[in-house]
Amino acid sequence: MLSALPTAAVAEQSKPVVLDQVTTAYPAEALQRGVHGEVVLEVEVSAEGSVTGIKVIEGHSLLVEAATQAARSLRFEPARNAYNVAVPGRTKVTYAFAPHPHSIAESIEVVGQREQPEDDPKAITNLDAESLRRQRGRDLAETLEEVPGVVMSRTLTSVGKPVIRGQPERRLLLIEGGVRHENQKWGIDHAPEIDPSGAGAIRVVKGPAGVLYGPDAMGGVILLDPPLMPLEPGLAGTVDLVVQSNKPSVYAGGRIEGMPAATPGLSFRIEGNYLRGGPQNTPNYVLGNTAGQQWNLRAAVQYRNPTIRAQIRYRHYDLGAGVFYGVQNSTPSAFQSQLERHVPQGIENWREDWSWERPYQLVTHDQITAEFRARLGAAGSIEARYSFQYNHRREFEHTRRSVEGPQYNFRLRTHTIDLNWQQPSGSLGLATGSGQIGLSGLFQENVYAGLALIPNHRSLSGGVFALERLTFPRGILEAGARYDHLSRSAFFARNPYERHLARGTLAAEDCLEGEPRTECPARFHGGALGVGGVLHALPGVVDIKLDLSSASRFPNTDELYLNGSSPTFPVYAIGSPNLGVETAWGLSPTLSLSQPWLHLEVSGHLTRIEDYIYFAPELNENGVPHIDVTIRGAFPRYNFRSIEAIFYGADGHLEIGPDAVFSLALSGSIVRAHNVTTGAHLVGIPPDRLRLAGRFQPKKLGLLEDVLLEANVLFVGSNRDRVDPSADLAPSPSAYALVGGALGAALPLRDGRLSVHLEIYNLLNTPYRETVSQMRYYADEPGRDIRIRVGLDF
Repeated sequence: MLSALPTAAVAEQSKPVVLDQVTTAYPAEALQRGVHGEVVLEVEVSAEGSVTGIKVIEGHSLLVEAATQAARSLRFEPARNAYNVAVPGRTKVTYAFAPHPHSIAESIEVVGQREQPEDDPKAITNLDAESLRRQRGRDLAETLEEVPGVVMSRTLTSVGKPVIRGQPERRLLLIEGGVRHENQKWGIDHAPEIDPSGAGAIRVVKGPAGVLYGPDAMGGVILLDPPLMPLEPGLAGTVDLVVQSNKPSVYAGGRIEGMPAATPGLSFRIEGNYLRGGPQNTPNYVLGNTAGQQWNLRAAVQYRNPTIRAQIRYRHYDLGAGVFYGVQNSTPSAFQSQLERHVPQGIENWREDWSWERPYQLVTHDQITAEFRARLGAAGSIEARYSFQYNHRREFEHTRRSVEGPQYNFRLRTHTIDLNWQQPSGSLGLATGSGQIGLSGLFQENVYAGLALIPNHRSLSGGVFALERLTFPRGILEAGARYDHLSRSAFFARNPYERHLARGTLAAEDCLEGEPRTECPARFHGGALGVGGVLHALPGVVDIKLDLSSASRFPNTDELYLNGSSPTFPVYAIGSPNLGVETAWGLSPTLSLSQPWLHLEVSGHLTRIEDYIYFAPELNENGVPHIDVTIRGAFPRYNFRSIEAIFYGADGHLEIGPDAVFSLALSGSIVRAHNVTTGAHLVGIPPDRLRLAGRFQPKKLGLLEDVLLEANVLFVGSNRDRVDPSADLAPSPSAYALVGGALGAALPLRDGRLSVHLEIYNLLNTPYRETVSQMRYYADEPGRDIRIRVGLDF
């Protein structure tokens, strides 16, 4: 009997009760972005009624810190056992954030536990930490494929590049931890050197977004937000192991973070991962020389108190990967024969070897960032950020055995600085006003050594923007403007400079001739405007968004001066120094509907791009590709030309029973793109896509949590009826359908959580080729793939 008393006492123990409410200021960045919703905390309370620990159950990362700070000051009537003795206990505390007293109260009640969308006029899709965790071992482009309107352009190795609403990476802006990612993005195989496993959340902004994010945000912005640093003393971490069948590989990664009890406010995080894989396999043959390896390392340290936050972050990315054998052709007739064959030449000699040989690439990217934020009370808040990036790319060509080292060596160094002031929110009658003003600067130099390809160059740019927002009881209105300027000098050795003069692509009067190099300076300027709004037509049920925005993009050095090819760029490209600044004007309406049994979001888009730099094959009047023959082999000629282009379409997502045990999800996208002058459909635009998924997802099943059983099918159309066959090297690929599935669950442990997730892609091993992939001219896409991930939280 006596031994049972402690158990009975625990069972009858009361929970702590809050004595005094502690309010908190609305986080400025959350208010500016229109982020709202609830933060749920589990609070540990001592026998004296003070808070001894806080665990975040759910809530937006921009709201969590403010809620946690407020909860730390709470006082409680402590829990009591069956004998009415005060004992330590736990309880849940919920903080609700709403930009306007009446704007979201109904929404929280109706939507319940579903995360509230951002009150932003733009079409934005969020991938949370749990979604990203299931994608461990995938590159950034693969991770984003589940976002409607986003597809992956597979490269000639084992990595991919994202495409948003038909716009490739050079018209997308990638921002990692608030910093523009700067790399050699011009090459077909130059995928972004960003490891998505280091992100706590990823936001995909679709459409022109130049006001807030600056040049290059023509088709959209991909924002990778780092996980929130620890807010309470303690130590925690995660471990992940992933095995994959196609491109047979093993991925191992881990993260450890904490805050020493002796130094409250000072926290740290260290994480890293390693992936080693063999070559990819199509349903019928191996893709020779596509093995590779990648490792990443990240570290961060932060100090924060109620007024300031200072953080230093470092990351290193390291990739070694072979380049697909099949892109090599010795003569024009061999290249033409390759286009007409169903399988690449030489497949009988390719083996599933985990090593690679020439041609191959070695790429590293290092970034260090220092960030400081301070609250200024009635004056708002300020944020300052400096970052240095060093991108080093080496490419190794087929050579004589006596030749060592890379034939192409690119070193890109970039310094950026950003200053931002967020004004305090204030009441303006029926509305609440907020806004921000920002400055940005960039200094960059590219040093190239190797076979003739691109010149060295040095750039200096700066920008200024302002964005104002009014929040009303039933919605928001915002408007902003931006100006950017770029000064760039390209430096030519004597032989490349004379070739440009002979070809007429450079004029001597535009350059400063000298020895041993000639400098050709250029200046560009551009701007952006944005106006938009959100209407809560039925608060918490129906939202209507409308965004009218513009963005600009300065021509890259390769588009101006490139002359040649490289292993990761298997075409012979010729730049055009007369190209101007691209300007995009976009219109995008969005409708969202939220109910406990249904969630719908559909967005249309229309974008006209002036001076669009179109990169496409150069064909003669009979539609025959122009082939350049070099000592490396035969390559199709591509050129850069300026046209007026228009893009339009729609994308969206429908989920029936989103929080039910059984649910059905449907997502899809449609994109059309035309040359305004000729009416011709552009080459390389994604075809229509539709994905259906049925899910069994009980919250709990016995001891298991977050159980998931999914079957899905992806339908992809064809552009053959839209693209003129004489405008491309080969006809557009045929339509295809891919069947897949997933199975997963988590098991709570005493001091952690164990999760297992299995995913099958292309279950039926269907051969297909992808329109947006350069690989389609040479080989099929990879076939059936099975991935198993095991994760441990502690």
